[in-house]
Amino acid sequence: MRSPEGRVIEGEKGWILAPHGDSAAMVLLRDGTVVRPPKLGKVPTHHREFIEKCRDGGKTRSDFAWSTWMMESVVMGGVCEQLPDRRFTWNAAKACFDNAPDANALLKSGYRAGWELPGLTI
Repeated sequence: MRSPEGRVIEGEKGWILAPHGDSAAMVLLRDGTVVRPPKLGKVPTHHREFIEKCRDGGKTRSDFAWSTWMMESVVMGGVCEQLPDRRFTWNAAKACFDNAPDANALLKSGYRAGWELPGLTI
């Protein structure tokens, strides 16, 4: 039996339906069109693929250009879970919530002490 838990993220063009667990998310557009993720076929674990691409200089299937946006949605979800039963408006250009200063206070940037990398800033 599938879990009824998950996330629904509403955007300008429709909704992202992301079930809990390892099921793939899908997009439902306002016109009723359902967009499912592409089938990738058999792939190595993300750990192995990362190491292989570090060695050969190739591009991973979920490179940083794409995964950065995904992680932004994960962070948004974590903040929204801490402030339940509210509607939030995310401003992607500014990377903050337009309507929730208390939610913005939960967004953090930077490295914890001892985890800094020389020459790399956030």
